[in-house]
Amino acid sequence: MLYLFLFFFQLNASVGADYWIDNAYKYKDHRAKSIQAKKIIIIGGSNALFGINSNIIEHVTGYPGVNLETHAGWDIDHF
Repeated sequence: MLYLFLFFFQLNASVGADYWIDNAYKYKDHRAKSIQAKKIIIIGGSNALFGINSNIIEHVTGYPGVNLETHAGWDIDHF
């Protein structure tokens, strides 16, 4: 019973573990804007963050790659 109470108590609680995401987006935005040539920009969910290596894409294609994803849980209002 205590487990169920604690489970429902934690729903919609703020989680302080996402503090790094804002800095990551600032860095990635700066990196993308600093490349003046043609580039490959990767946009997706967290699967793009963990599943796509922009260094490999850059090596294969010859174009700089920028992976803009960090977290799929952000609401569109965050931007």
